Amino acid sequence: MTATVLGLYSASSNFPSLWCEVKKDELSIIGGNKPRSSETHLQIINRPKKKSNSHLGYKCKPIISEIPYSNYIIDLLHLFLRVSDVLFEFLISELFGLDKFGVSSVFDEDKHLNLSKLFNFVKSECDISLKIFKNKEKSINSIMNSLPATSRLKIFEKINIYDLYKEDKLINSKGINCIWKTFYKIYSCLKGLNVPVPEQI
Repeated sequence: MTATVLGLYSASSNFPSLWCEVKKDELSIIGGNKPRSSETHLQIINRPKKKSNSHLGYKCKPIISEIPYSNYIIDLLHLFLRVSDVLFEFLISELFGLDKFGVSSVFDEDKHLNLSKLFNFVKSECDISLKIFKNKEKSINSIMNSLPATSRLKIFEKINIYDLYKEDKLINSKGINCIWKTFYKIYSCLKGLNVPVPEQI
């Protein structure tokens, strides 16, 4: 939706970023990427012939072309929800592997110890009760993804995945924890910025 409003190609294109002119295989490189600009945008879409590899993600005129990119404000709530969806899914996928939890598995607290450890932490440390529907294959991901932002924030504030699983065989626990902490730090920094109210824009 945001890409459409900004006149950009979708997130599946070679230039998926809303804010930088960066190729998808270079997204992990920090620094050195040019921010998007209205001037470059207009130059590219006004070319008589567009080369497929040189559009930089610019597709057509933005819906409101008078607003420069620097004046668009990130929707922090939905950014947080969508990124945390993916982080929860990746963590649970790792725990599925440890617990040998397959497509036809039925969740059992005594059998699936690593998943149980996560749910018990969420309940005891974050005061969040999760009702796991044991007869539904995809219930675990869907229940985590249905948590409201306030509950997710509690989890991000309190959890240390490395400490929680350092005695288990979660090989990527340190890296996963680093990603979670870095994302929460970035989100907290963005949330702390003074964003002008609509009347001031």
